Amino acid sequence: MKKGIRYLTIVLLVSLLASGVPFHLVYATGIENSGENGNSAGDTGSNKNTEDYNDENGSESSEDTTETIPESYYLPIESNNVEGWPKGDAIEADAAVVMDASTGTFLYSKNMTAKEYPASITKIMTTLLALEHGNLDDVITFSENAVYSIEPGSTHLGIKAGEQLTLRQALYGVMLASANEISNGVAEHIAGSVENFAQMMNDKAAELGCVNTHFVNPHGLHDENHYTCARDMALIMQAALKNKMFCKIIDTVEYSYPKTNITDEERYFMNHHKMLYEDGYCYTGCL
Repeated sequence: MKKGIRYLTIVLLVSLLASGVPFHLVYATGIENSGENGNSAGDTGSNKNTEDYNDENGSESSEDTTETIPESYYLPIESNNVEGWPKGDAIEADAAVVMDASTGTFLYSKNMTAKEYPASITKIMTTLLALEHGNLDDVITFSENAVYSIEPGSTHLGIKAGEQLTLRQALYGVMLASANEISNGVAEHIAGSVENFAQMMNDKAAELGCVNTHFVNPHGLHDENHYTCARDMALIMQAALKNKMFCKIIDTVEYSYPKTNITDEERYFMNHHKMLYEDGYCYTGCL
């Protein structure tokens, strides 16, 4: 991602009940980021000159430093206007929703239809369409366009032009490793071209009732004409969670590619979702 591009982040909280599996989706959008591993807006670096001055004068700079609260923190929360509904907390994100995916009810909404850039959660729609229109045992042969048209330095798994993977293998690379060249290959395999696949994405978005979404690629690398909103992403994720294979893929912690027709070594990669890991940020029941 380019510096400063807004992107959407997802946290999925899953409650497992005997009567079913009601998924609760949380979408917070509009977080500024300097890259996939950059700091979010509001993170501040140190000012050495100020610290030196404070140290010399015996004051504690940490106590004097006040954190800047972004204007987005004060944007209205629409769900707080619902009579008799619990009041939701203010958050720094530009836009957010919490949805009960089993019923489609929005439990919390803030700026929910505002235009935002989805970045790699675009791949939720990519994977959903591939599962609906493709055969998991199909073999994808990656074109030069799929491999070399992605933004330099963006996330990939080192797939080479002419290399082959099954659609099943490819979708693990899309959702676990966020591989952009694999997303292109999936799109070309399903629709014949990235452009045709983008049209399928927009048609599916309209079918799901999206109101402020337009896709131009299957991976989410920034484009001014590639956007969505928190409300629409919740609808897309709600649809994806109804697909058992989609849920199996995103619930996988580690996956690997065997040797291929071109690459003579196995490739291993991990799910980026730390709440699935047994140590650290593990959240029991998270999908």
